[in-house]
Amino acid sequence: MAFSADSVRAYEEEAQILLDRLALMRSVLEPGAAAAIDKDLAVIDSAIAELQTAIARDPRNPALRQLLADSYRQKVDVLKRVSNAG
Repeated sequence: MAFSADSVRAYEEEAQILLDRLALMRSVLEPGAAAAIDKDLAVIDSAIAELQTAIARDPRNPALRQLLADSYRQKVDVLKRVSNAG
């Protein structure tokens, strides 16, 4: 369980760095691309919020913690693709 919690923290930190980079790049993105990125991130953020709520209700559930770490990894992957494309 500690591994997942550590993974979540690491992904949260990396996601924030990449979100900051995206904010700087946003002015050069085409509107359609920016909208697609925002949509993808909204779906992932919704899943993260739902998992955080589920974990609050069942904090000892390792499967939920792993799913949360996986969701953050997906967010980081999306942000990395955007960052690398720019």
